[in-house]
Amino acid sequence: MGKRREQARAYWRGVIAECVASELPAKVFCEQRGLSADAFYTWRSRLREALPESGTFVPVGDSVRMEVELPNGVKLRVPASCAVETLQRVVEALSC
Repeated sequence: MGKRREQARAYWRGVIAECVASELPAKVFCEQRGLSADAFYTWRSRLREALPESGTFVPVGDSVRMEVELPNGVKLRVPASCAVETLQRVVEALSC
């Protein structure tokens, strides 16, 4: 993948994360920031397709210290015993 394409993916991942955090409807979020709603929806779809299916996650136990919910509804529960290196590999894998 080219550098420019990777920069665009990183940019839109950030924009989509901001939209989710804002809890605003995507259309309103885009209007407030002067973004193209069509481009937003296109990138959200592209990035969502790159995520693994929710059934690919394996339960990690009951001792949860953190839970992360991805835009597609997939929840990742991280146990207190999780090694930092393992968590880093998981985050990298989800970073499309």
